Amino acid sequence: MSLPVIVLGTGGHAKVLIDILLVNHISILGMTDAQPEKTGSKILGIPVIGSDDILAQYPPETIELANGIGSAGNPEKRIRLFEHLKEKGYRFTTVIHPSAIIAMDVVIGEGTQIMAGAIEQPGCRVGVNAIINTGAMIDHDCHIGDHVHLAPGVVLSGEVKVGNR
Repeated sequence: MSLPVIVLGTGGHAKVLIDILLVNHISILGMTDAQPEKTGSKILGIPVIGSDDILAQYPPETIELANGIGSAGNPEKRIRLFEHLKEKGYRFTTVIHPSAIIAMDVVIGEGTQIMAGAIEQPGCRVGVNAIINTGAMIDHDCHIGDHVHLAPGVVLSGEVKVGNR
């Protein structure tokens, strides 16, 4: 049985993650947001429980996190948040949409998110905190680094290497 999840952020990317978590029957405790006025509101029925400071009420061994901060534009906030909370001992759940097609030997790093319709062929490796967005296709033996965002519809041919960040 998996641990309950807290989603970090309340924007569009977080909304997509909530949908995937719900479809996968994963328990969501709530969402965090830096704007105090959002506390108590709901997105897709999931409550905003406070800022990231509320995580102090949840020991790292009792929950998992989902990084709902998108990376379009400047991904540094997403990366800093992941690294900061990893240093505090938290674990990030890997989120995979049920319509994604993933070969049996694909290695997926912690906290990576694979969206609807994505395809990963044999021999692929994906680093930590990556986003493989909607409909992205990754052919055989590709290596995707840590903190990478492959945009919706991206197509990578075999043996492509994408470095970290």
